[in-house]
Amino acid sequence: METDKSLLEAIEKLYKVFSRYPLRKHVEGCPCCVGNDNKRMLESKPLRELTSADLGRYSFKAMTTWGDKDDFRHFLPRIFELLVSERGIWDTEIVVGKLGLAEWQQWSEAEKSAVREYFRANWNWLIGRPRPLIEPDSWLCGMNRAGEDLGVYLDDWASACNSIAYEHLAKFIEHHTPAFIKRHSLNNGFWPDSPQGVKQVCEWLASEQTRENLEQLYFENESADYAASLASAIDGLQLVARAPE
Repeated sequence: METDKSLLEAIEKLYKVFSRYPLRKHVEGCPCCVGNDNKRMLESKPLRELTSADLGRYSFKAMTTWGDKDDFRHFLPRIFELLVSERGIWDTEIVVGKLGLAEWQQWSEAEKSAVREYFRANWNWLIGRPRPLIEPDSWLCGMNRAGEDLGVYLDDWASACNSIAYEHLAKFIEHHTPAFIKRHSLNNGFWPDSPQGVKQVCEWLASEQTRENLEQLYFENESADYAASLASAIDGLQLVARAPE
């Protein structure tokens, strides 16, 4: 996996923290949705050797029609490792959003911390990549569906001082501007599942403070290689700011 040290360390921490949840033989699932062949795939290899094909159906059905929260915690490290290792294998919004169904905010501090370290390591990795395996919009939306506060991630984006990160930000703003202007919402069909996150992002996009922070960064770094892409993001925010209330 082409990635950075922080993300690799975060993944290893997931394996360590969640190792206390063993594989339960024959993880129970709805007989109409989950066949014996599906169940056998989960038991076919050691956890770290399971493939996206082995875990694909489970990652979509987990806790709705297949297994419980502890089963999900057993498979979580491998699911989250594969998610950031292979392009387009699953809907990020659904897989990351499973954490909300698992009520992860009630987990131990060690477990919550490990998940957040993974969230942030991958976020900072992907916003700096020209062709990330996961679009920033999808990752942000997945964390939102999981019930995560998005403030620190939006702050990371604004202060990235990286031309690629600001190109992603400008693209994000342009993509969501029509929905924001029309109904103060966001375009990705998964966003409405967590209206609090939509509100947080929309308020951040429309915030005078957000624009002022980026403008100050621009004027202090006009000769930086990221100045042009930062200016494009600022232009997008100015258009958002002119939207009717």
